[in-house]
Amino acid sequence: MDITAETIQEVLEISNPVLHEAKDVQGITTTYSSKPLHQVQAAAPAEPKSVLVNTLAGFNDLVLAKLEGKDFPLDFLIHVENETTVTLKARESDGYGRRLVLIKANPVPFAQFQFGQWLGQEEFAIAIASKFAETPDKAYVLNMASILTNDASTTGEDDGFTQRVNVKAGLRMKESTTLKPRVDLAPYRTFPEIEQPISQFVLRAKCDGQGAAHLMLVEADGGRWKIDAIATIRNAMAAFGQEIPIIA
Repeated sequence: MDITAETIQEVLEISNPVLHEAKDVQGITTTYSSKPLHQVQAAAPAEPKSVLVNTLAGFNDLVLAKLEGKDFPLDFLIHVENETTVTLKARESDGYGRRLVLIKANPVPFAQFQFGQWLGQEEFAIAIASKFAETPDKAYVLNMASILTNDASTTGEDDGFTQRVNVKAGLRMKESTTLKPRVDLAPYRTFPEIEQPISQFVLRAKCDGQGAAHLMLVEADGGRWKIDAIATIRNAMAAFGQEIPIIA
């Protein structure tokens, strides 16, 4: 069957909604439609894509470059969203409910320490040496990891807070010592250009079925380090001297 202009017009007329008016018992007139109606809105214009940088200094350089020609002090703010994200975003949303984000800073991805997992002595020592900033307790943990004997946790002296372990005291001698129950360490967890927050960790040691010593670190600050990291990032951004408000 050929589709003619008349056929198309008939189809369009059938598809049009039919309006009906009805009165309720109180005499109030209400209009009803035979089809659902949807508001037609124009598509939102495209937004500029955020420029991604990996350092706080790079973030500041882009602000100085007056990206998109915006008046940053009046129309934008710097938002330290978390310990690894800083954005430059508009103070007000546009007519489509969107808040423009011009700059976003995230640190370069890096391997982090595996907290809450038992690691062999060598793997543990390498991870401590490479994934933590310098603190007095870092040297202590490295020392303990290197001098533990294979029967490190066979003494049975463990009250849940402290452990007595066997350590090498020489080529042929060993002695018993008490592990510090908590150590203060600064693992790399935020932008490497700022001082890494120090937090507490529980240090544990044990022997497996083959007599090999294993060690584990468990986070023990309830996530407080994230608050410290955000405050440090805020201070670093403020040190650049920009007039843009900083929210952290």
